[in-house]
Amino acid sequence: MDLLVTQDFFVLWRYFYIGTRSSVIFGYCQLAILLVGFLYQFWCTSFRKLFLATCESWNVGMPCNRLQKVLMKEKIIEAPLSLFLQFLSFTLFV
Repeated sequence: MDLLVTQDFFVLWRYFYIGTRSSVIFGYCQLAILLVGFLYQFWCTSFRKLFLATCESWNVGMPCNRLQKVLMKEKIIEAPLSLFLQFLSFTLFV
């Protein structure tokens, strides 16, 4: 799993773990960003193609072009939104 996706889920957990009203609102915004990002990725690349690309990458031992394309879409769309939300929440909570 990509490090940015892992970080996004950790931040999502922290928003709901803190439990204040503003942190829960940020948690819902982060969850919406993650869901929209994943749905967009699966809309552009079907699940079957993604599974085949992952299997191909696993067999070769290095990322293939299709898998790289899916990961780049995640980094182009979802990552900037998540990082902006994390920056905004950090400036409000600290």
